[in-house]
Amino acid sequence: MKLLGLDVGQRTIGVASGEVLAEELTTLRAKKEASFYEEATQSWAFDQLAKLANQEMAGAFVVGLPVTEDGSLSAEAKLIKDFGQELEHKLNQRVFFVNETLTSVMAEDILEGQGVSPSEAKNRVDQLSASLILQQYLEEHALA
Repeated sequence: MKLLGLDVGQRTIGVASGEVLAEELTTLRAKKEASFYEEATQSWAFDQLAKLANQEMAGAFVVGLPVTEDGSLSAEAKLIKDFGQELEHKLNQRVFFVNETLTSVMAEDILEGQGVSPSEAKNRVDQLSASLILQQYLEEHALA
């Protein structure tokens, strides 16, 4: 089953897709002064994600949660979890959560190592993070 991986943030949502290998797809950006943790912007995001899931023929979502060193959820992680649970409810599709601590840092390092320009890196970091989140999930569940 094809999945969409999400790196959810307050102002951006990186999106990746894949079944065996995760690939960068796109980045959703909130309008100026808006947040994906607010209902109106969240509703727009859910519409966009439903369209992407349909286009990609994806059957579920994988959402990254930044877990703290002691394994607890930070305030940001709780907002992301709420977003994922609401996404599951609104779109009636499964949402799986994975620990995504430091994927944005890894994505920045990968893009820098590839010699990507700073402006392109800024545009791709969230979707590359989503790809790393999804790939982690795919690898963990391929072994299960």
